[in-house]
Amino acid sequence: MYYLDCTNGELCSLCLAHHKDHLTIQSKSFKECLHPDDKQRNQLSRELGLAPRQIKFRFQNIRTQLNAQHERADNNALEAEKDKIRCENIAIREALKHAICPNCGG
Repeated sequence: MYYLDCTNGELCSLCLAHHKDHLTIQSKSFKECLHPDDKQRNQLSRELGLAPRQIKFRFQNIRTQLNAQHERADNNALEAEKDKIRCENIAIREALKHAICPNCGG
């Protein structure tokens, strides 16, 4: 997320620097605790100059993003496993097509 200058819509370097400070504090706090209580949210809101509700929803959004990332990673791993099993299945079917019966020779 980038902050735009109020006057001309350009990227405001002061706002961007302020935003980076927010991200640093927030990411540090997030690593310490995924679910801050009221006291922690109030402290963060004072440090960042945001309302406690904003802190609450930012943490909620971050948790949602992390869950989505984990789901995508799980889906990718399952997709790779499915492809591997499909290839093994095809190889076994091909081997069975050319198998000779030891009893009847067919």
